[in-house]
Amino acid sequence: MKISLCTISLINHAGSLEEVFQVMNKTGIKYADARASDPKSHVLRSMDREERRGVLALAKKYGISICSLAGSIGGKLSSENEEIRDTELAEMKKEIDLAAELGAGVIRVGTGVPYNPDPCLVYDKSILERVLPYQKEAASYAEKKGVRMGVENHGLNFSAYTDKLADFCSRVGSRSFGVIYEPGNLFGNSKDYRKGFHDQKDYIVHVHLKDGYPFRFPGSIEASLYCTVYGQGKLDIPWVIKNLKDIDYKGFVSIEYEAWHPEYNLPAPETGIAECRKYLERVIGLV
Repeated sequence: MKISLCTISLINHAGSLEEVFQVMNKTGIKYADARASDPKSHVLRSMDREERRGVLALAKKYGISICSLAGSIGGKLSSENEEIRDTELAEMKKEIDLAAELGAGVIRVGTGVPYNPDPCLVYDKSILERVLPYQKEAASYAEKKGVRMGVENHGLNFSAYTDKLADFCSRVGSRSFGVIYEPGNLFGNSKDYRKGFHDQKDYIVHVHLKDGYPFRFPGSIEASLYCTVYGQGKLDIPWVIKNLKDIDYKGFVSIEYEAWHPEYNLPAPETGIAECRKYLERVIGLV
């Protein structure tokens, strides 16, 4: 099990990718879960070959390896428009190519299935018939490239319902398609992250980790995770790590440090990220 950092943690703290790698170097983290979801991201599938070589050169300069791309491609696969679905699949393949060229073993994707709170409509047959062939083709392409696709437990949507997400993974039916387990997101949304682990344990390809406790901010309809430095919240991180070890998980646990939210009053990233790394190293060594 290795420790990485979600580079979105530095979105308001470090402007350039080089500054991101500098902070990572200072905090003792060698693996980057690189933000790849929008034009402000640290890596983009629109990068040309020279730009991609520049990313790898910068990473090497600071002793960093890119282990994952935190994008969000795949959300349009349920469109009734075949041209939109085909374009989305082409973009998914470009994201997979980018990951392979940067040495990343995982990309974050969406299921393409919009969440419906009516349990009888979660698996609308017409939507599944549109989505599954595209996810299967993308997963087959990813397998050839040595890349795995993971859907993160994120927000009050389809991916937060872990039994349904696990079932969706089984329907895709590829070892290159699985789950990015995110117990903090589940906990913040009042979901049982322990049950979520057991629901999804056969499909976990990557882990994102935050600490904190459920909190409903003024004006919010739902609770979310009030983030803390590791060990100061109520998420049972030792339980998470022990259970990952029990399934012989050998992938990455990626620190997601949401200092860009001023309401959490977190320490500066250089301080807080280093504290999280040290805490996580202790837990990994003890459980």
